[in-house]
Amino acid sequence: MVTDITNPHQFGLIRGAETQAGAAGYTLVLADSRGRPELEAELVARLGSGFGGFVLASSRRPDDELVELLRRRPLALYNRELAGFPSVVNDQDDGSRQIVDHLVALGHRALAYLGGPRNAWAEHKRWEALAAHSGAAGVEIVRLGPFPPTLEGGVAAADVGLASGATALVAFND
Repeated sequence: MVTDITNPHQFGLIRGAETQAGAAGYTLVLADSRGRPELEAELVARLGSGFGGFVLASSRRPDDELVELLRRRPLALYNRELAGFPSVVNDQDDGSRQIVDHLVALGHRALAYLGGPRNAWAEHKRWEALAAHSGAAGVEIVRLGPFPPTLEGGVAAADVGLASGATALVAFND
């Protein structure tokens, strides 16, 4: 289950999941939660017990709901960590360090982070890492948003970011 089927980042995940499911004798069924935790819960419930398990990409459901679901069905998380459960995540800390180091090397001293949805796990991890590395590098960073990870949200984020006075913008979503 993905949060936005139109997001090009999802293509590789979907293809990889389909390949692995096929190799294990399963068929991949794709669902789009549209980034809405309540729709994700509804879709999982509607699909019922006829499935071998679920891969939830960027789930925005609260931890306690995911723990309950994980107790009832095999589940893997993508772009979300939950202690004790299988997940695949990006290295937010190292990626954020590289971003800050690169921008500092280019001479930037005032950064703005264009934040994503408040209930996105990656949003909080990315902000924490960017703030820590900016502080360690002695540069200012402000958090703006939240902005939806859509084309329209990107336009709004760019407008706010450009008006912020920052010399470089770091976005939750490209």
